[in-house]
Amino acid sequence: MYGSPIVFRYARPDKGQTEKGVELCPPKDEAICAQNATAWINDNRVRLFLSSPIPCSLSYEERWYRDGNETKDSINWMIYVEGMHVGGVGLHQIENEHGRAELGIMIGDQSYWQKGLAQVASVAVMEYAFENIIPGGLHKLVGRVLVREDNLGNVRSQGTLEKVGFKKVGIAVEHFWHQGRWYDQWSGQVLRADWQKIRVGVFASTGITHLDLYPGCRDIGFPPVVDGG
Repeated sequence: MYGSPIVFRYARPDKGQTEKGVELCPPKDEAICAQNATAWINDNRVRLFLSSPIPCSLSYEERWYRDGNETKDSINWMIYVEGMHVGGVGLHQIENEHGRAELGIMIGDQSYWQKGLAQVASVAVMEYAFENIIPGGLHKLVGRVLVREDNLGNVRSQGTLEKVGFKKVGIAVEHFWHQGRWYDQWSGQVLRADWQKIRVGVFASTGITHLDLYPGCRDIGFPPVVDGG
């Protein structure tokens, strides 16, 4: 299913970045999102970060956006930057009885690679997961990345998770046959108790100046998690 909207702003002046507004929400136009996703996944440079070994068809993506997103163990958001669809983020394999889920993210628009967007979108979803998804929040989030020493992009993806609090729990050696070679799988996790200790520092380090999990709900007691900036 799709998650309710989350809005935030972020900027990294130390990296020459001006403030940008980001919205995590259901697709605003399913046809455009399906076209974008097809182009991204069929680009080897993007698919290298995904566990899917093969390209996809437009009809498959149209079907997913139309009715294939009804799975009850996932929550998905599209990522919009200043109104432009640039990727997606989600919580997958949600197990409420065990209080855990897997975080997954794809920045498909390569103009937003290495701009800190994956990091801040992950932080927004982590805050939602640990505080809102079920009463008391989830207990644990896990994250997985395909890695090879000769692939800097995947190493950066691993670094993104580590910067927002994920700790390495293991490496599954030669776990995926992907684009003609074997990849290891890096696995990490973060517990809710650990997140609560580091969250303020993570918000500051990622440049988030505003984070609103319930936009438009000021009148019924849902203040922004982070405000100002």
